[in-house]
Amino acid sequence: MGESRRVLVVCKGNYCRSPLAALLIGALSDGAIVAKSAGLRDWHVGGPAHAFMISAAAGLGYDLTEHTGAELTPELIGWAHAEPPGPRLEGVPGVRQLLRVPVRRATTRP
Repeated sequence: MGESRRVLVVCKGNYCRSPLAALLIGALSDGAIVAKSAGLRDWHVGGPAHAFMISAAAGLGYDLTEHTGAELTPELIGWAHAEPPGPRLEGVPGVRQLLRVPVRRATTRP
């Protein structure tokens, strides 16, 4: 297998949805995908995921206790190096201003 795909999951605060989604994407891909998460706001930078999400992950057999909240940065966008299929990032308020790196669209496989 070649290089793992990189996925960046973004939500508003990197506290509930995106940490759990990134954990599950990475875990369920059998190493084919490396996932990170970030928030559009700095509300939870450096903090843990929401206790309910930690509990939900544990209920599924996964450990979310090591999550540390992060704010979306140009470096994280560059790490992911691709826009997802669907709406363009320039349509998301606040994200386009962060884009100082070349971005290519990802392709979906049938």
